[in-house]
Amino acid sequence: MDKIRIIGGVPLDGVIAISGAKNAALPLMAASLLTAQTLSLDNVPDLADIATMANLLVQHGATIAMDGDGGAGNGDGASTGGELQWARVRFSHGVRTVPAGSMRFVDFSKPDPAEERAERFMIAAQRAMADGEYELAAKRLVYARDAEPRNVAVLRQMTLAFWQAGNLDAAARSVRDWARVDGGRPAPHRFAARIYEDMGAIDLAEEAAERAVKRGPSDAGSWERLGRLRLQLMDREGALRALERAMALAPTDELRDLIATALAIEPTVAPAA
Repeated sequence: MDKIRIIGGVPLDGVIAISGAKNAALPLMAASLLTAQTLSLDNVPDLADIATMANLLVQHGATIAMDGDGGAGNGDGASTGGELQWARVRFSHGVRTVPAGSMRFVDFSKPDPAEERAERFMIAAQRAMADGEYELAAKRLVYARDAEPRNVAVLRQMTLAFWQAGNLDAAARSVRDWARVDGGRPAPHRFAARIYEDMGAIDLAEEAAERAVKRGPSDAGSWERLGRLRLQLMDREGALRALERAMALAPTDELRDLIATALAIEPTVAPAA
């Protein structure tokens, strides 16, 4: 330990700059993840542990501004003499063990339950989707799916995120996983029909649409989609059956036009025995 030895009877006079405590600064830096506001800390000691924490926060989406020579800028060009100022200028919402806005402490020595982990990734994905970042949302939902592979809400959201991100192959894989878990309901099959149609796989879309109407026979929209797909496959009789069923449930002029289109298709004549 350093010592200062004073010899003589001359009174001390002057000013000593007292550096901030590292053990006080590190928790405050970590606490910045609990708020979306900018956090500025003055008189932070320029130590390796402080730099390590700053780098860790950057990896979690924070933007750090630190003066490299003892002074510090907080984003507006201000500088202070012998102190280091740490500023959290911007934070993009991400996935973290302690959710933003929470003061709940987590025991890092134990793995968190899969349900809680999936919920956090779901919340983070919903924020990304609200910002139009569908690809980022899909990546976060993959982690949620890994935590709870049979969570229907996660699989549905992941299918939608991949679809809106334009990744149709991933959306198709996701909707198949969803159908395996929740195949008794019409929703995954309706999504599958639309995704396959966007992919140009009309035969697969028609099969999915047929499964949807079997599980939700009172949905006129599903019958109409099945009829449209069968029209693309030039299946005159199948299209007519589907469109007439939709017409019986919710008649519209558009359905009448589709039926007229189906009737205009040349009937298939069975070969003579």
